[in-house]
Amino acid sequence: MNIKNHTLIQIGIQSEKRDLNSHLNDFHSFIDTLILLQENIHAAKVKAEPWKKYFEVQLFKYSLHASSLAELFKGTVLKNRSSNKELRYSDIGSIYLLSRAIIENYLMFYYLNVQPRTFDEGEFRCLLYDLSGLNHRQKYNATLDVNIEKLRNEKKEIEIIIDKIRINKFFLSLPRQKQNELLSNKPPRCLGWEKLIEESHLRTEFFLTTWKLYSNYAHSEMISAMQIRDYVNNPQELDQMIFGAMEMSFLTICVLMKDLTKMFKAAEITYNSLPISLTTKIDFWARIGTHS
Repeated sequence: MNIKNHTLIQIGIQSEKRDLNSHLNDFHSFIDTLILLQENIHAAKVKAEPWKKYFEVQLFKYSLHASSLAELFKGTVLKNRSSNKELRYSDIGSIYLLSRAIIENYLMFYYLNVQPRTFDEGEFRCLLYDLSGLNHRQKYNATLDVNIEKLRNEKKEIEIIIDKIRINKFFLSLPRQKQNELLSNKPPRCLGWEKLIEESHLRTEFFLTTWKLYSNYAHSEMISAMQIRDYVNNPQELDQMIFGAMEMSFLTICVLMKDLTKMFKAAEITYNSLPISLTTKIDFWARIGTHS
């Protein structure tokens, strides 16, 4: 039996047995591989289109989120003051919060760097992203002279960005009502999260429902309270939810790495030099996580 087939069987056994420790080891391997790809892309000094200027920051942010999530999967230590004993508890709420952030982090990476079909569309999305961020900062109260001056300069920058958007060919191709709406509301994206999930190459039936569940936890709504109460009394069900969250985390990180190999030659060369057992796992989860 060759290495690839042996690895695929191993993946199946791990999933069937709910082998959390082996899955956690795989997750750490995926995180290490993503960081390796980032480092080699940076070292190669790749030249990307100007509108992809945030991709390295987004990758770094993703790596931080994923690394923190890996620590949460190990369990959070709580100390019982009366007995002076420490208990390790699976904090499903925090796992879901960070898992949601990871999905949204990936979606923003995809939205800004992968999805645009033309230079004009990519430029427009980046300009709108900048406009939204600077406009939001205008709402902050500044008291120090240096911060007041910064806001004043950024207000001028906002006007420059708006002028650039007004002459962007992709923006001009949008319906006039949509144009007015974007310039009035100044959102960070021209697509909502749900629409972006549907239009991305992530598998919609997996990610849309999961993202909604994670969002319920983020907003501290009734479903999250009810589930946390039930999990306290049913540790086995909690373990299943933790395992499911871990496998969902596999999907975005592996899809992200495959995206990088298509975007940058340096990433492709690095990826092809990795052990077959590792690339087989990444290919497997990336294929599960995307539309066929």
